[in-house]
Amino acid sequence: MFLRKKILKELYTFYEEKGPDNYVLADTLKCFSPRNEKFLAAVNGLLREELIKGIAPGIKAKGSTQDRVAIAINPAKIREIKKEIRNWYKDPKFWITVLLTMWDLL
Repeated sequence: MFLRKKILKELYTFYEEKGPDNYVLADTLKCFSPRNEKFLAAVNGLLREELIKGIAPGIKAKGSTQDRVAIAINPAKIREIKKEIRNWYKDPKFWITVLLTMWDLL
């Protein structure tokens, strides 16, 4: 879940800077590490849920035989993405829980 959030945060920053329909190579993200199965699972999960869009394979680095995938935020799902990447202290459920806990202590 942590890696998934990091991927979405990086892609959202890229989305804010460059606008919609601008793709970035997945292996250029800061949270990418080669042969990391968790990273691949997170990207595949995000693609399945359609939170991100991907252009795969066919993009190859010069001199490389390895396929590279380009990914971008899905603008149609921006509301869900913002909800998923917000910090824990901005979540209304957290504050409701705190208030209920404090109410019980009184």
